[in-house]
Amino acid sequence: MYGEDALEFKPERMLDEQFNKLPPGAWKPFGNGSRGCIGRGFAWQECLLIIAMVLQNFDLYHFDPSQPVGVKQTLTLKPDNFFMRAVPRNGLSATDIQARLNGNAEGASSRKNSDADSGVSGLGDKHLDGDGDNASRSGHPITILYGSNSGTCENLAQRLASDASSHGFKTTVLDVMDAGIDNLPRSSDTNQPVIFITPSYEGRPADNAAGFISWLESIGDNSNALSGVQYAVFGCGHHDWTSTFHKVPRYLDSRLEQLGATRLVDMGLCDAAEGRMFSDFETWEDKTLWPALADTFGVSSAHHDGLAIDGAQLDVSVTSMRPSTLRHDVKQATVTASRRLTADGCEHVKQHLDIALPEGMTYRCGDYLAVLPYNPKENVDRALRRFSLPWDASITVPASGDSRCVVVAGAIPTGGPVSVREVLSAYVELGDPVTKRVSLLV
Repeated sequence: MYGEDALEFKPERMLDEQFNKLPPGAWKPFGNGSRGCIGRGFAWQECLLIIAMVLQNFDLYHFDPSQPVGVKQTLTLKPDNFFMRAVPRNGLSATDIQARLNGNAEGASSRKNSDADSGVSGLGDKHLDGDGDNASRSGHPITILYGSNSGTCENLAQRLASDASSHGFKTTVLDVMDAGIDNLPRSSDTNQPVIFITPSYEGRPADNAAGFISWLESIGDNSNALSGVQYAVFGCGHHDWTSTFHKVPRYLDSRLEQLGATRLVDMGLCDAAEGRMFSDFETWEDKTLWPALADTFGVSSAHHDGLAIDGAQLDVSVTSMRPSTLRHDVKQATVTASRRLTADGCEHVKQHLDIALPEGMTYRCGDYLAVLPYNPKENVDRALRRFSLPWDASITVPASGDSRCVVVAGAIPTGGPVSVREVLSAYVELGDPVTKRVSLLV
């Protein structure tokens, strides 16, 4: 059916007319006849979409070109032990790719621009001793390296970096583990700790940590190869993969010690199955990591940059911008008690309310009690759907502009971003009939 070159790798033989010329039964991944798969058309469509999206967003490489590719025969013939590595193009992150797949390419590009503006650029260049926020802060240097495919360990690394300043440290490097190949700081040079945060995917490292693990393996039995490196490891895993549970972080922790590095604290571990990854990480941070680093490097977190950290209290004031925006000269009162006056079953329910007035305010007959209502949630959700707005969208109304904006906006806060949900809930009346003027503008 396929000719003398049937055993050769020719993907083009499955294209268009050549594929359509094959006789019935020559290709059976979906079966044929009365036993044919009824989902064949849907599966084909999925395959086309997936291949297109993968090729648009990733560069594909043969995982191990030296590995011979065999043939595996089940219902069909397929390559055996043939693995590919998918690398996001142009420094895209998982979040960027998700935004692109959702049709929000601008959101992905703007996020990348904001990252660059903040001094935290793409992988392999996240050194925060340049333009980053931490550059202006003093503190003992610390390097944080992570491996992450889905973004969880990257998030933990970013949390650790943001917490460092409050403990007397400054993050000089926040990068993927592969960036640490032949580049780990030694105590003789910088005297700084290196914190590794890594998962284990069925016993394998994350894609951006695989090179680092291979590098550790290639060093051999040199017990002084990493002498002077001071490290700590935190690992993530899932206990359903029993035979490989925490395999990578455990190997990393022991291998670094074998090569002469100094372990600063006991390894921290968390289990994704228990749903407490972030709380477990924070516990390891607060109870194990930071106290040990403070003792080892003589860093005090009690007062850093003149700011009290331990036991610090924030002065929080609660204000409401809604009364002033709605041009009501009111102050907030507190309902202290409520009881029903009408009997059960009455069509019109009446309530008795006890209200505590704000300090310094009195009440006499004839004074007004204002109630600032909120639109029902279902009406707000309906309006968001009508205008195809995401639930967390924000809008900015200029302080001065087209008069038509004033008609539509009414008393919407101007001059800065405000949540669309807040606007639809508290600043516009969704229950009013739509006038002809407003309908034309909308």
